[in-house]
Amino acid sequence: PSAVEFLNHSRNSNAVTVSWPSARSLLDGYIISISSESLMKEEILPSTKRTFSFNSLSPGTDFLISIIATKGLKRSHPTVLMVSTSFIPVSYFLALDPDPPSDLLILGQEEHTIYLSWKLPQGGFERF
Repeated sequence: PSAVEFLNHSRNSNAVTVSWPSARSLLDGYIISISSESLMKEEILPSTKRTFSFNSLSPGTDFLISIIATKGLKRSHPTVLMVSTSFIPVSYFLALDPDPPSDLLILGQEEHTIYLSWKLPQGGFERF
């Protein structure tokens, strides 16, 4: 069978949805897969399917998505797409009230300088 012509995609921080055009010939179906450094997943789809979503993915991760058309025992060449999930924006974590730093100590001072130390707060923070 002929290879899938191209893949369109949409993404967010934990999912990628791919879609593709109808095949030019009769097919039995598709084999679609996704892989990253820590994931390998494969699904067998019917020929009527034109879209598929990969969910529960890690944010900010690069993925390789491959789709192969099948007809009997024959396989097309793979059509491959590289896509990254979005990072979760820091502002998401900053919307939560951050914990304050703890154990603030004055380590020393000079005429125009003061030296401090503290323990980092739990959770996300942008700056001090």
